[in-house]
Amino acid sequence: MIGRRSAILQTFLGLVVLVLAAGAQNQPELSTQAAASTGQAVSLPEAKAPELLPTSDPKEIVRRSVEKDHRSLELARNYTCQQREVEKRLSKNGEVKSTEIRTYDVTFYYGEEYSRLVQKDDKPLSASDQKKEDEKLEKFLSKLR
Repeated sequence: MIGRRSAILQTFLGLVVLVLAAGAQNQPELSTQAAASTGQAVSLPEAKAPELLPTSDPKEIVRRSVEKDHRSLELARNYTCQQREVEKRLSKNGEVKSTEIRTYDVTFYYGEEYSRLVQKDDKPLSASDQKKEDEKLEKFLSKLR
């Protein structure tokens, strides 16, 4: 989790540097009307959401980043899907010797992804396998707490 946050922080800081460098160049931009009269392509600001207008204010950049990060975490908390893995073992002749299918529920706990085995070979887990998966989940959650 710390490595992931560090990578996110590095990416964020890189973006801040790029935005600040772009603002420091002080290159004048053509207005929409002037660009249209010269035949240049025009990007219309009304096509963007007001919150996405460019800014060189570092506090505003940080505020937007934190807001987006919180929104992403909220969406991740509600995100769940199933992942199905099919593993086929082949003989020397290239024929399928055996097939193993595992189905996982993928969810997020405390911002971390967790895959929980729910089926083997398209059949529910046995009681002992279910108990093992419950123990793995509890260990994962206690580590995050």
